[in-house]
Amino acid sequence: MRTTWIYAVLLAPGVVLGHGEMAGDQPDVLVGAALGLVAHDNGAGDENGYWRVPGVLMGGEALPAEQGAAVDEAMLWGHYRINDRSFAHAGLAYHGDGVELENLFLSYHGVAGQPVHMRLGLTGASFSPSSMHHRAAGTFMESSLLADTFWGRDFHDVGLHADWKPDANWEFGVEIWDGQAFPGSKGKGTQDVYAKWQGSVSDWKLSAGAWAMRAAAGQRGDSRYNGDGHSHGGVVAAAEPVDVRFSGDSELYGAWFGIAAPPIRNVVFGLNYEALRARAGGQLSDETRVADYSADHLGYVISPYARLGKFSLAYRAEKLSLDNHISGAAAQILAEEANLITAAQPERQTVQLEWEAARNIWLQLAYTRDETLAESDNRVSAGLLWRDELYRR
Repeated sequence: MRTTWIYAVLLAPGVVLGHGEMAGDQPDVLVGAALGLVAHDNGAGDENGYWRVPGVLMGGEALPAEQGAAVDEAMLWGHYRINDRSFAHAGLAYHGDGVELENLFLSYHGVAGQPVHMRLGLTGASFSPSSMHHRAAGTFMESSLLADTFWGRDFHDVGLHADWKPDANWEFGVEIWDGQAFPGSKGKGTQDVYAKWQGSVSDWKLSAGAWAMRAAAGQRGDSRYNGDGHSHGGVVAAAEPVDVRFSGDSELYGAWFGIAAPPIRNVVFGLNYEALRARAGGQLSDETRVADYSADHLGYVISPYARLGKFSLAYRAEKLSLDNHISGAAAQILAEEANLITAAQPERQTVQLEWEAARNIWLQLAYTRDETLAESDNRVSAGLLWRDELYRR
């Protein structure tokens, strides 16, 4: 919905430059920042503040919405053009659990005289619209269930990205990662491939894509709560979850599309949809037990929206269909410890109104019906988003 070049480039590096654009077409130096504030009248965690969706192994940075007001996102990034075909990019980010280096990569365009773009370093993925969540580049204040459960909210890793754009409509890409990002583990390796198409038919704007990913994990735990990385903002509750680890392989496949109709009396109507399948096989283990584990999950998200001038109204419906199989003498105990037993399928609905109140400032109001845990955690959320260029040369 917000498609200016700077935010598409620097917040979502998977769409770094459009077809035919070289680094030389951009400024020599560009520095930008974004800040997101949010207030929830109710949190999304359980009685101990944890958010562990029953039936699925989670990790990464998928921390819950918390009651009260807070800074939920702050970003500072910089871009330096090396020459007409290459540039360097670095970015710092705060997502409620500490400041971290989120991007540090080199980008090169026009490999061997072909429309091939390569990116090397710490960067975000490009295969799926749900693989990363940034308020300053998206529509909703909260990330999607797909992002939270299958990629730990924000997929950033050290790796190599390469894409080929044979014309203005098509893009084909491959990405090879170290494996540090969920659902992989460091040094084990993650790979993905994708194809995208965008164009217009009779003034209808269309886009679509398909992708596949494979990730390997070795003793991967829930880094939000077990000390592998983040620890619930540094606070450890009395009933800390048992540290259950997963070792094995995950395969994910997905497809998505977007459609925007021609304006009707200055109102633009559109729809975005994505679905994926995630399969995993391997072993679960705690300090003393081991069990065989396999999973076959489905996830869906659909989001219609309407936009009129400086106002936009969007609705998002999300649902997961989770299927787990655990066998062995310790199967029941590990299933309970890993929170894989569930009688219901998680789902969530959100309605959000957004107003561009001033230059580079947006106000947001949302209602969320959250049925991801055993008890519903419905909430009203209010937010403010600011983003701007700080320096350009």
